[in-house]
Amino acid sequence: MKSLRISTAIIAVLLSAGLAPAQSLIASQGQTISFHGADNTPTGDVAPGLPNGERFGGNSGPNAGVIDDSGRVFFRGQIVDASGAQFTGSLAHLSRGYFLGDNRGNLSLVLRGGDPEPSGAINGTTLQSSSGNITLNGTPRIASNGLMMFGAAVWGGAVTAADDDVLYVGTPGAWQLLAREGNVAPGCGGATYSSVFSSVNYATTSLNAAGQTLFL
Repeated sequence: MKSLRISTAIIAVLLSAGLAPAQSLIASQGQTISFHGADNTPTGDVAPGLPNGERFGGNSGPNAGVIDDSGRVFFRGQIVDASGAQFTGSLAHLSRGYFLGDNRGNLSLVLRGGDPEPSGAINGTTLQSSSGNITLNGTPRIASNGLMMFGAAVWGGAVTAADDDVLYVGTPGAWQLLAREGNVAPGCGGATYSSVFSSVNYATTSLNAAGQTLFL
């Protein structure tokens, strides 16, 4: 029996006024942002910003993207090596990255699992879990002006299982800690966060262009 291989793509449709009702928006304005190849084959697009010819691919493909007012899509993509082989085991954190762009030509890498902790506030740590598993959550947010929010796990230095989950807000190169597991939660009588921020989802988070954020 032949196995079924599925390839997926992130596609954005940019709307403009005055389109005829019968006109296909996909045909007239659709942009392919990235193409994720079939499992264990080197058929996906080369992922931008990575050093060894890594591609988009794997067994789960990209997560749902979010879009800002300029049409840029922010999403978590699955990464495989140049041959199409998946990053597994202790290297699983390398298999996911955040990407931003409005077409294939300007797509850029925002962050990848295994990168240094992006705010600079937690010394000696990288974006990965204690076991090396996937660290970047699959449901990041982007506001109308491009402000971003995402959850992640960090490990290294003095980090322990009690404070290894972080919620970030900002833009590439200017990330700030919004909340961290183990820190005191404001207005809660000294209680501390115990949330796994690397598992936050769309239903429990939101932010706007003024930088106001909401999370559970």
